[in-house]
Amino acid sequence: MKDEQIYRDIKRRLDIYQRDIELPGISDVESEHCFIRQFIDSYKRIKYINLLKTRNLDAERKNPNSEIYDPIHASILHLNDGNINESVWNILLYVHFGKNSRSKYGLIKAVYGKLGAHDIWSWDNINNNLADFQQWLDENIAEIKSHGNFGNHRKYQSLKIGARSGTFQTFQSFFNLVNNDFNSFISTIPVEIRADKYLFFDFLYSHFVNIQGFGRLAVFDFLCMVGKVGILEIEPNSPYLGNEGPINGTMLLFDSTAKPRDLNDFLKHMGDNAFRDYPFVMQILEDCVCNWQKSPMDYKLFGG
Repeated sequence: MKDEQIYRDIKRRLDIYQRDIELPGISDVESEHCFIRQFIDSYKRIKYINLLKTRNLDAERKNPNSEIYDPIHASILHLNDGNINESVWNILLYVHFGKNSRSKYGLIKAVYGKLGAHDIWSWDNINNNLADFQQWLDENIAEIKSHGNFGNHRKYQSLKIGARSGTFQTFQSFFNLVNNDFNSFISTIPVEIRADKYLFFDFLYSHFVNIQGFGRLAVFDFLCMVGKVGILEIEPNSPYLGNEGPINGTMLLFDSTAKPRDLNDFLKHMGDNAFRDYPFVMQILEDCVCNWQKSPMDYKLFGG
């Protein structure tokens, strides 16, 4: 589907939705245009992952000491190899460190690749030697920092061992939450929960909010990527708005000063009734509104 076709489709759906529900934030041509463009960008980010899964990816993409390493490519490749733990591990690294606009994946590569060592900090290596990782991280922080920085959404994270939202604390808490094996942890979840992709997502969201240093957005992004890559059949049934993120944009869109819980319901209702057949529509809306609120009258392309 070309951008022009998607644009017309979104515009048509918004027009139909507004017959019953007013959206004052996009009542003028400029703001509506910007909103639709941001929706398209968010949709294409979802579509990109589906496209990657159909490609013959270079095996070097999963080598953190390669110039072409990419954590999402790596996750797909490890999943194709049947290595679920390493697939999940690459997504956790991706969400924790983020992608920096300048250094790209330099920080992930420095940590995951163990600064060029042969015995990288793979799932098995770090899981079985967490104390060694803690010592290695503490001793090499200065050199690791020289390779890159955290991404924009993760700019308040820290590599310092004693930091509350430090890398070691994040990793340690995650391994504790899955009892050191992701597959085994998933198998303990009741079948009736796993049978419903929305209920399954919500169950995991409630569980993983306990990852040290992960807030609403990090947990949401982590689980959405687990679902999009295909590790688990999960999908959010709401945008999971908290007290930050696209709250201001949702208030602007609906011209409302309602509480976050109600704003979440407003955006969910819009997704359910206007765009339910779009894949991962709740993430599309969350991402769309978050970017749209930064420049509601003047379209700007934002990285996702």
